[in-house]
Amino acid sequence: MWFSTTHQGGKSLYASLDAEMIEPLSDREKRILLLCGQGASNTYIAAVLHVEVRTVETYLHRAYGKLQATNRTNALFRAWYFGELRPYEMARCAEPLEPITGDIHEDDGT
Repeated sequence: MWFSTTHQGGKSLYASLDAEMIEPLSDREKRILLLCGQGASNTYIAAVLHVEVRTVETYLHRAYGKLQATNRTNALFRAWYFGELRPYEMARCAEPLEPITGDIHEDDGT
C-alpha cells in the first residue's frame, strides 16, 4: 500500500497537515500526481503527455511546493487530504500502467 504513515527519515505524513495549501493544483499537476501514484517514472509520464521529462519535473516541483510535500507519496497523500484528488481519482492509482509503444529514452540530465 502506497499510503504509509511515514516516509524516508521516519517523519510522519501528518506532521504539518495544519498548514494550508498555497494554491490549488492545476489539472496537469493532478494528472501527473495520479500517474505517479500508479508508479510511473518521469520518462513514462513525459511520453504519455507528449512533453519533455524536464517539464514533468517542473510540474512535480510546483505541486510539491503547493502541497508543502517532500516526495511523491507525501504529495499524493496531501493532495487527497486537502481535497485536490477525489477517491474515485485515487482508485486509478491501483490500475496497471498502459504500455507505451515507440522509443522512450531516459533523460541523462544533459
